[in-house]
Amino acid sequence: MLGAAPGRSPRFPVGVALAVVTALIVFLSLHKESVLPTAGDCGTFDSGPATRTVIAPSCVAPVIWAPSHRLDLSELVRTRRVAAWSANGRWLGEGTLDYGDEPAFNTVHVIRLEAETEDRARAELDLVVIPRSTEIAFRRWLLEERKDMAWIERLPPVYSSLAADGLNPEPGGCNPRFWPSIRRVDTKYHPGAAWELRSVTAQDGSGHQAIYDVTGKLIRTTVAAGSADRVSPGFDLTFSRLRRHVDRDITPYVWAAQLDGNPVNPTPFFRDLDRPLIHQGRHLDQYLEVRPAFGPDRREFPPGVCISPK
Repeated sequence: MLGAAPGRSPRFPVGVALAVVTALIVFLSLHKESVLPTAGDCGTFDSGPATRTVIAPSCVAPVIWAPSHRLDLSELVRTRRVAAWSANGRWLGEGTLDYGDEPAFNTVHVIRLEAETEDRARAELDLVVIPRSTEIAFRRWLLEERKDMAWIERLPPVYSSLAADGLNPEPGGCNPRFWPSIRRVDTKYHPGAAWELRSVTAQDGSGHQAIYDVTGKLIRTTVAAGSADRVSPGFDLTFSRLRRHVDRDITPYVWAAQLDGNPVNPTPFFRDLDRPLIHQGRHLDQYLEVRPAFGPDRREFPPGVCISPK
């Protein structure tokens, strides 16, 4: 229940002009605050010549669900007074929001908040309600992954660009071959991606991924880049490898994105995200720490050249 006053919009007394509300990201469970970026700062992913900039219609404020499921909206404001709040288009009768039941595991609830000052200036943000299980699961996953990073040292080097016309940069006569698989991609997991190279699966089941933009250039940074896979996806009759890839590599990525405040949920079978990413923060950085785009030596090879093993 949002406590809205049905059918009525609040009246605002004339007052001195106030600045637009400055929102804070509030993690209630951690009692930590940091300044929320402006809308123009939300979700810029630089992927080189084919930069795709995703500007959110609002910024985000993630909150870990609490048993009270109530939020004092004044905690989202620094020094300025707000005359009225609305949640999902309904004006609230008070400055407290009941954000409802705890979301299901792997999902978030998104509530569009709008704050209006006495001089009718408005600011919007998405309140992203995250289940407690997501924070706990991500912390456990990250702790376990940091215990064994040796497999990353065996990742093959990457190609700096594709061959002409989007062809595989690795010559077919190379022995051994490291990158036999190339395909077109259009995925919210990697903003700006146009092509994906997949490496051969290592003996321990791991693999590597390299992502290229529409010009065929390697994307090297941010979540737009490729990432190592602890379990390389592949086909088998029981789909067990794909399921383990989802569990070990994809699901933790979704957790990290949600904990960073992205108002995203996975589509069925984790094939993609239902909305674009708009922010890369601490949790996605931690994910990339254990799922990097390069091996330790960061070697790159030009197209048309066989990769030489160490």
